[in-house]
Amino acid sequence: MGASITVVFLWVALATFGDIRFKAATGIITADFFVGALCYALTSFLAIVAFHRQQWGWIFIIWNCFSLLVAMLLSVVLFREPFTLKRAAASTFVVLAILLSD
Repeated sequence: MGASITVVFLWVALATFGDIRFKAATGIITADFFVGALCYALTSFLAIVAFHRQQWGWIFIIWNCFSLLVAMLLSVVLFREPFTLKRAAASTFVVLAILLSD
């Protein structure tokens, strides 16, 4: 189970990094675009590993939890959004709701 969680976390992190590089690209023939495309290509291998290890529903739930946590982290670190008690509580409740939805 721990290895599966690690694979999904790496998948989310790599996809998020690819998204950031795509948004930074000024055109198709740029290094940022190439790095973003490479990250997306590499996520396919992580997806294959994840789907061979776990069921689709489990992956979907863990993916959503990690995506929310990475988004919250990036909003604070990259965009200097304040991490308030309300945001922490909302994030906690959303993660709990996702985990309990199974």
